[in-house]
Amino acid sequence: MNAPRGHAAFLCVCLMAIAPAAAPARPDERQTVPAFMPRLDWQMRLSEVDKLLALGNVARAEQLLKGLEAGPAPRRDLATRWLAVAQRRGDHATAVTLCREILAGQPRNPRFLRELARSSMALGDLPAARAAVDSFVAVSPDPHSGALIATDLWQRAGRHEEALALIDAQRRARADPRVYARQRGASLIALERLAEGAAELVAEGAANLVNLPLLRAELLEMSGDAATAVRLARCFAVHANDVGDGGTAAAVLAASLELRAARAAEALAVVEPLHGERNRAAILLQLASVLVREAPLGEDRPARTATTEFLLTALERLGAPGVLDSGFRIRALGLLAQTAEDALRDGVLAAAPEDAERRLARVLDLVRQGSPGSAHLYAAQILLAHHTRDVLRRPAEAAARLERLLTDLDLPLEGVTLARLALGECYLAAGDTARGRLVLTRLARGAPGPHRAAAGQANWALARLDLAQGHFATARDRLAAVALDNPLADYANDALELGLVVAEELESAARGQERLALYAQSVRHQLGAAADSQLVALEHFVAAVGADTAQARPPHLLERGRLELARLYRDRGNAQGALTQCDRIILDHPDGRHPADALVLKGEIAMAGGNPAAAREAWERLLLQYPDWLFADDVRDRMRSLP
Repeated sequence: MNAPRGHAAFLCVCLMAIAPAAAPARPDERQTVPAFMPRLDWQMRLSEVDKLLALGNVARAEQLLKGLEAGPAPRRDLATRWLAVAQRRGDHATAVTLCREILAGQPRNPRFLRELARSSMALGDLPAARAAVDSFVAVSPDPHSGALIATDLWQRAGRHEEALALIDAQRRARADPRVYARQRGASLIALERLAEGAAELVAEGAANLVNLPLLRAELLEMSGDAATAVRLARCFAVHANDVGDGGTAAAVLAASLELRAARAAEALAVVEPLHGERNRAAILLQLASVLVREAPLGEDRPARTATTEFLLTALERLGAPGVLDSGFRIRALGLLAQTAEDALRDGVLAAAPEDAERRLARVLDLVRQGSPGSAHLYAAQILLAHHTRDVLRRPAEAAARLERLLTDLDLPLEGVTLARLALGECYLAAGDTARGRLVLTRLARGAPGPHRAAAGQANWALARLDLAQGHFATARDRLAAVALDNPLADYANDALELGLVVAEELESAARGQERLALYAQSVRHQLGAAADSQLVALEHFVAAVGADTAQARPPHLLERGRLELARLYRDRGNAQGALTQCDRIILDHPDGRHPADALVLKGEIAMAGGNPAAAREAWERLLLQYPDWLFADDVRDRMRSLP
């Protein structure tokens, strides 16, 4: 039943009175915050402001705060954020004004007293800063924590004299001459009073050896350059022979500073007293454990080498029978094997490869005798065999070492698989292709599971061996199988591309077999780990095939050979030769398979030569001409990191 028209009109009038019409907004107007804002909404906006400030986006945070000014957000919460904005902008005068306005109504608020002290320090207003610090310490719920925070404020402001004065006042008030030793030592070192600072930190370390790693990390941050580290290390070394925990802490800190300056011999000399007692030797083992974790992350090559030298010597002594308890000794031997593995993987001891081989063989034998179940022992032994084969060019000796390793009954199953793979590669490098093929074939036929990755590597080596020996059709089929069997392996793309090239040359009626035979010589030297001979073979191949005018278009095999030659030139420091080959690929094979790889290589060479502008130019050209290249995203990531 329809309502009477009078009732409907009355209802419309009531609704219009309840909901007044809003003026239409102009297109250029944007209301940041509505006049009515629920509590949850402004709380979320304030949380967003805090996140923006934490991320350093001060402009956006300021914009949101201006919008919140018209809403129901509490003035105190807004003032706190405005204070943070002013401090992040460096406008400490405004920050001081805001703090004083808030403190006028809350004179005992420690938070704003702290911020007032911070901004007064930044302005250089020391009387105001001292007054704010005194008030902050007085009203802090925990005076001890308040004094620590105030000391940190002075130190961050670079006012170490005031920090020392505050610490000394707290020591007098507490009648404790050792309180705040770590903070006092830091300020003394900053003031170039190195001997006094070292004495304070030694006392701090002696009071609590458990916190010695933390104290060491802070000391390394404040030590400055290598020269200052050496001077400071001498100040600590004075206390290294002290009886008790003070001497232990001093030796550890002095050794850490010497290693910072790449002085392994001096670091070993200063920790010499720690080997005499088991408790002190355990502290040295703790230092070694920290260094083993830190060493692979270091970018300073001399310091990394010195740390490796220190670890090999110190851990070899700690791993000797009778120095530590059995559990600690096993830990020391495990760290020794890990150090050897990292050194071999990163080539840290490449300056003296002969001495490195003898030394690492000795320490790994010590690990095998004392801790045959070490997780890093067998990986290090396999890497040592690779070092003997590739660096020392003695593949037969490397194969003999792996043969002895395979007779070890403690070798785990995964270690057996990897050792067999390395043994087959060493046989190939030694020229014993028959035994190499036999070992690799047996491994390639292994069951899936833990053998899958090693079996794929073995098939990859066998496919290249077929190519090197002239079995081109077999190599083509095996390369295809390798690429399809494990498409996620790091060699899968290379195997697929090489298989396609071999298939194209076999189908070519014009001298394809001759080109493959020339290229196969470089593959044979590659399997033999003879990089110099491989370089000569590739130069001959590129010159012969590149000069052949009978071919209608340059073959893809020539493109691949040029890329391999460019990489070998790059590895040997011949940047100009590498760039020449890259340019030939880009000009002669613009629609080929490797011009993008050539542009990547040009960018890498430019970066190595300190020319990021040339690197950017090469990579921008790559993204413009080859946007669908498989690894284009990696190039974009590299470009984002450029200055």
